[in-house]
This record gives sequence, structure tokens and C-alpha cells, in this order.
Amino acid sequence: FTPVQSRPGPDGALWVVDLARPVIEHPRWIPPERLARLNVRAGDDLGRIFRVSRKGAPLRPIRDLTRLGLEDLVAALETPNGVARDLVHLELLFRDARAAVPLLDRLFRASQLPPVRVQVLALIEAFGGNSAERLQSALRDSHPGVRRFAIALSERFLRAPSPLDESMASLVDDSDLGVRTQLAFSLGEWHDAANGARLLGTLAGRDLDNTWLRAAVASSATKDPVGILKLVMAAPQNDAAKGQLAADLCKTAVAGSAPLDTIFEVVAPRTHKIAGSHLIALAGLQDALDARKVDLATYDARSKPGVAAALAAIARAYAEAPAVATDASAQLPERQAAIRLLSRGFGRFETTLPLLISFLDGAADNLLMQSAVEMLRRSASPQVPAILVKKWAQFPPSLRSTVIDILCSRDAWVAPFLSALERGDISVASIPAANRQRLLQQSPPDLQRRAKTLFQATTTKNRRQVIGQYKSVHGLKGDPERGVKVFNTACTACHVFVGTTGVGPALGNYRNKNIDDFLVAILDPNAAIEPRYSAYAVTLKDGRGLAGVISEESGASLTLTMP
Repeated sequence: FTPVQSRPGPDGALWVVDLARPVIEHPRWIPPERLARLNVRAGDDLGRIFRVSRKGAPLRPIRDLTRLGLEDLVAALETPNGVARDLVHLELLFRDARAAVPLLDRLFRASQLPPVRVQVLALIEAFGGNSAERLQSALRDSHPGVRRFAIALSERFLRAPSPLDESMASLVDDSDLGVRTQLAFSLGEWHDAANGARLLGTLAGRDLDNTWLRAAVASSATKDPVGILKLVMAAPQNDAAKGQLAADLCKTAVAGSAPLDTIFEVVAPRTHKIAGSHLIALAGLQDALDARKVDLATYDARSKPGVAAALAAIARAYAEAPAVATDASAQLPERQAAIRLLSRGFGRFETTLPLLISFLDGAADNLLMQSAVEMLRRSASPQVPAILVKKWAQFPPSLRSTVIDILCSRDAWVAPFLSALERGDISVASIPAANRQRLLQQSPPDLQRRAKTLFQATTTKNRRQVIGQYKSVHGLKGDPERGVKVFNTACTACHVFVGTTGVGPALGNYRNKNIDDFLVAILDPNAAIEPRYSAYAVTLKDGRGLAGVISEESGASLTLTMP
């Protein structure tokens, strides 16, 4: 019995799909010698659908919806059974039953079931029949799920003044977080940018601690990010959540070519004591300025007293960053932001380098260590390879792959990195396949030759021969405790047992595979790679190279997930 799906049936029973296929993965992932012995189609004539019902309770008859008239078909939507509603929904769409809109409107007003009211709204929308007046009624519905759906449907009316404006604005005080979050997403369509910014700022101030609402506000901020930023910076909170939203708004504002002078005046600290939220906001602002190649230290604001004063306040915050970074009593996000400001903006790499190096000590928090390593990555200094190689033994396993990426990211750093491998300061065996590929294919020819010599010494060309040498493991008894240690040391940079890292698949999914499968996967990992886990090399305009799995892609950006 292998249940793969269950749902209520239109008869009121629980329908359970039972799959009877012993081989469910694609033959591409099965070693050829095993594939030759398998019938990969076995079970394709089997399988069952169970209908589970309560003893003594008769099942409802399943009606032939194609024989029903419009009035009966619309009436059939009034049921708590979602599958039955979906079948009616489909039949109405197949018929293109626009004449059913008045019947649907009547059902919307009469139904006591919120899911029915939502489905009716969706059908009327599909037939182009939703008016501002009807949606206005839905925005006042007693159930938050209906209000939330009505907000989403109202977006096309928000692009110009309409009767919905007042109703939408009133929902900023809705008691349901889901409604407020949907409102924050939809306000990005608001025709009145200033009023939309005011409402978004109000929503943010009320729910700053909620990650999803902050994301919704940030996603709707493109029309007036500075207006929302003003309201967020004026909020009484002083915490990481406020700082993170402000950082996102700074990035949106700078990327959208908002006036930098205004942004500086809004984000500048108002007091001599720098709040943690300001440091986090400034770190985000600095990332955005770097992308636009704006140098704070040389920014000309002499003819603008307000802007000059703001830059002076920002400079004070940068000057305090080293003290915050080393303050053990400060919150971790604040210390991370402070590290991200070191050697940037008003700072200089040479003066902050000793402090960055101090965070590479094994006693430092891993997140602080990672922030310091990322700051070294941004530098083009020839000192970086020697620093990272010297500190190699103190880096935790979770950070070592990042360090290797950094050492491979600039041609000027590859030569000292290869020297460290040749000396044995860093084990050749610890270099992941993606980094080896970069060194062997994208480095200058002389460095490619050195890399080839290094990797050939540890690689056997014939993978089948290697796998054959390990056939005897079939007779070994497994030791889970030792396995956990190996897994934590060698595998956790890319894999988890359950869940996802975005870099490699969760290994718990393969618990039923046999020893032959694992031998191939471990000893010949490139024999078959599922496309979504393929590694890509990306070269940035500043000369850095990155490698990882593309986890998100849009017209404006790539998100690369790295070990």
C-alpha cells in the first residue's frame, strides 16, 4: 500500500490513490548495470483508488454535471465539498457561462459558506463580471478569507480613482494579519503614490516584526520608496526588523533612481547615539550605492547644508561601526551590519583590516566570521589570499566552501591559492567539483596547468574502476554514529537529511536506495545531475566569479545559492 494522494471525493467519501510502481524515478538516475535487471514499467497495470466512508452512511450520488441547466449548476456550488465545487467551476468555464453571472451574484449574497463566496467571486472574475460595487461589498465581508481575496481582485481598479479607494484604505486597520498582508501586496498598484506610501508605512509600523508583511511592503514600495522609508525611520522601534525593512527600502529607492540627497537626509541618524536599526539600514544603503558606484566619501554636498549635515551624521555612524562590531552586548544583527560597514563608505580597507582579521578567530560567532569573510571578498587586496590561507584551520566546515569560492573568484588570488594547495596548507581533496571546474577551465592557461597537475594526483580517470574497488562494502556493517560524524563534516555544506538547502537534494528522500546506488552517487557524483541542482558559473562586472545553483531568476536578477 503506497498512498500518494488523498482528498474528499464528490460523493463525500475520502478517495485515496494507491500507487503500485516499484520504480518511480526516471531511468536516467539508475546505474546501467542495475537498469539492465529492472523492469521499470512494472506495476503500470496495477494501482487502486480506495473510497473510504463511514459505516452505515450512504454516499451521495455523483451527478452528471453536463446534464444540469445553469440554475441547477450554480446551485450545486453551495456545498462544503471543495472537489464538488471545483467540478462545477470547471463545467461553467467549459460552457463559457457568462449568462450565469446574475445567478452567481445572488449566490454570493445568500451563501453562508465563505469558501463558496470566494469561489463565486473567482467565477464572476473569470467571466469579466466583477464591478467595483460588487468588490466593495466583498471587502466588507465577515470572513477574512473573502476580504483577502477581494483585495487581490480589486488591484485592477486601484490604477485609477474608483469607489474602492476609501474601502481599501479602511482595511489598513483590519483585525486579520492575512488581510493586512494582502493589502500591503496590492497597494503597489495604487494610483495615488503618496497616499499608498502613507498606508504602507502605517501597515509596516503596526507589524514590523512580521517577516511576510515586511516583504509585502517592500514589494509594493517602487512608486514612493522614500515616502515609506520616512515613515519607517520615524517608527519608535529600534530593532533588527525595522532596520531590515529600511535597508530594503533604501535598495529600492537607490535602484529606482530616487534623489540620493533625500535618501541621505531620511536615513541619517538624528542623535549622536547610533541605533542598531540605523546601522542595518546603512548597510543596505551601502550595498545599493556600491551597485550604482556612488562613493560616499567623495559625494559633493557642499552647496546643500541639509545634505552635508546628513552625510556628517552618516559618517559618525560609520565611525562608530568598529565599536558596535566588537561590542559583545550588542544584538547579533547589529554587529553583522557594523562589520558590513567596515572598509566601505567613509572607511578604508587598510585601516579596518586588522579588525576584520580579528573576527576570523575560531572563537568568534560563525555569523560574525562569515560577515568578515564577505567583506574580504569585496576587497581586491592582494593580502586576502594569505589571510584566508593562514586562518584556514580556524574556519568551521560550513564556511570553508565560501572561503574556497573567494580564493577562486579572482585570477590574482588563484595563484597564491594554488600555492597553498601545493604546500598542503589546504587539502586538495576539500576542493568541491564546481571550484575544480572553474580552476581547470576559466583560469589563465598557466594556472590551469598547475590545477590540472594538482587534481590529477587525486583523481582516477576511470570512475567505474574506482567503484569496482569498493564493491566489498556490501559486506560491511554500518555504524550510524560514525555516519553522522562523516555527514556533518563532509555533506552538510550542500545537503540536509530532511528539508532543503537549495544546493543539493535532501538525502532522506533516498533512504530506500541500495548500496550500489550510493556507491555511484558518492564515487561518481557527476554521472547524473538533476537539472535544478546543476552548478552555474557567474562572472560579475567587477571581475569576481561565483558558482552555485540558480534558485531564483527574473528579468532583473539571478539569485545564486552557494554551499
